[in-house]
Amino acid sequence: MGNQGITAGHLLQQANQLKRAGRLDEAVALYRQAIEINPNFAWIYYYLGDALVKQGNLDEAVAFYYEGLKNNPNSSWLHYSLGEAFAQQGDSEGAIEYLQKAVEINPDYYKSHHRFGQILDKKKHFQNCIHNILEKYLINGLHIY
Repeated sequence: MGNQGITAGHLLQQANQLKRAGRLDEAVALYRQAIEINPNFAWIYYYLGDALVKQGNLDEAVAFYYEGLKNNPNSSWLHYSLGEAFAQQGDSEGAIEYLQKAVEINPDYYKSHHRFGQILDKKKHFQNCIHNILEKYLINGLHIY
């Protein structure tokens, strides 16, 4: 029996069940099949990105989140997920950009606000540490080359 009559929505539903069961490789394969059937369905990119993050494939997840945003540039979920992926990669500028956009699109989603604030605090803390270190060396007459 072939794949005739199988819809992207049906594959998405199956893939989500597999992902919840921890069967990530199988879920990823079904998400990819769903994209082949309907490459304009932004939610597939979101769920595929999520599965890839769970596998530790952050670079690939970022690429799929971007693809999803091409189909739905006003998705707060995709902006949030992209910002979170950048945060996990240590890219605070990218994280700030996309988390801020997620907050602007959906100001009622507390997770976006919370994570955005965490990244801003972390960046400010890092900048303060660098400033304090440089100030200490400059006060003591040491030069950093």
